[in-house]
Amino acid sequence: MPNLEAALLDSDINAVGIALDYKNQHEVIQFVDELKLTMPILLGDKNTKKKL
Repeated sequence: MPNLEAALLDSDINAVGIALDYKNQHEVIQFVDELKLTMPILLGDKNTKKKL
């Protein structure tokens, strides 16, 4: 994720992350904050995981 974030900062590329393996929304927020991510992170579920 940090490498993807770095690539996005100096480009016209848009990316969206999808959280698939998490216990609760706070865990995802903490992950995003720790890595200082600026891209949107969507919350997926079991159905999302199956479709990927």
